[in-house]
Amino acid sequence: MIEKLTPDGDIVMRLENAIKMHKKNNYGRVLSYEQFLERPLPPTDIPTSLSGVDFRNDNPQITVLLNECVKLLNYDNVSNCNVMQQNSQLPWHTNSNLSGWRTYYIKGHGVFKYIDENGDQQVSEDNKEGWTVNRFKIESDKHLWHSVYAHEKRYAFGFIKYL
Repeated sequence: MIEKLTPDGDIVMRLENAIKMHKKNNYGRVLSYEQFLERPLPPTDIPTSLSGVDFRNDNPQITVLLNECVKLLNYDNVSNCNVMQQNSQLPWHTNSNLSGWRTYYIKGHGVFKYIDENGDQQVSEDNKEGWTVNRFKIESDKHLWHSVYAHEKRYAFGFIKYL
């Protein structure tokens, strides 16, 4: 369901440059890890989560770098350019509004929590150092419930290849 990939050096180089262009603002609500783990799965679909901050508009060059990553991956578009502050969360959601293969490049220690095909909760910790790359398929009729917690400032860059 969730495939771990090896980070591509050319993509990481571009994303590191995008991070350098990010304005260092503090924002977001603090949430303990225990509170995060206690958050129940919503009873109805939540197609997208609005938590975290999209920082593409910090500098026009960020969009150029992300579009270069799209080409290197042979994908169709950027689906996410997000930063989460330490001790914040991305609540449960499904991304059901935009089907496709998703590849996320993640920098910063956090927990990616998802519900597997059998309906059992699974927890997968991101690497504490360096980059983590996750790939998974989003289908509008088969929800992949997932949520994220940031133990430290966490950057996530998402790319989509439409179905």
